Amino acid sequence: MVSGDHVETARRVALDAGLLSEGHHADAVLTAAQFREKIGSHKIVDDKETGFKTVLFNDIDSFRKVKAKLKVLARATSDDKLILISGIKSK
Repeated sequence: MVSGDHVETARRVALDAGLLSEGHHADAVLTAAQFREKIGSHKIVDDKETGFKTVLFNDIDSFRKVKAKLKVLARATSDDKLILISGIKSK
């Protein structure tokens, strides 16, 4: 679940919706700032020709380790959503 809400609000919604269980792993719920720190260095690049943004990861394996545990991303911006989806789609 990706939310702009405060982390405790997002956690409660996820618990109520059955996305999390009590006693979940500590890294299952992260703020966007924690997420960005844990995935390591990355760069968002604007493609002037297409108008699309691309995310370049320095270490996609770090992203994958975080993503494997992540259930709730709180305080997320549109760039955080882009980073998450780009990482999921990367091969």
